[in-house]
Amino acid sequence: MAKRSFGPRDSGFREPKTFIVVATEGRITEEHYLSAFKPSRDAEVQLTVLPNRNNKSHPRECLKRLRQHAKEKNLAGDDQLWVMIDRDQWSEADLNEVARE
Repeated sequence: MAKRSFGPRDSGFREPKTFIVVATEGRITEEHYLSAFKPSRDAEVQLTVLPNRNNKSHPRECLKRLRQHAKEKNLAGDDQLWVMIDRDQWSEADLNEVARE
C-alpha cells in the first residue's frame, strides 16, 4: 500500500488569517467606504473597521481605540493596524505624533 502524504489541507488546520484593522475618525462615511474593500469570509486577509462610535475623533483617540482592539484580540505577526484620519481637520503636530507611533 502506498504511503499517503499529508499536506496542510489534510491536517484539518488552516493557515492563520492576516487581519487588517482600521480605526476611523468618522462614524459613517469611512465605514461605508471601506466596506467596498471587505474580502469574503474565506479570504486569507480579513478587514475590520473600528468606526468612531463615541464621538472621540482626535487622532490620539483613534490610535487608542486601535491599540485597545489589538490588545483584546491579541493581534500580532502579519496583522496590520491602520488609522484613517481627515488630514485637514488636525494640526500637523497632532498628525505627526500619531504617525510616529
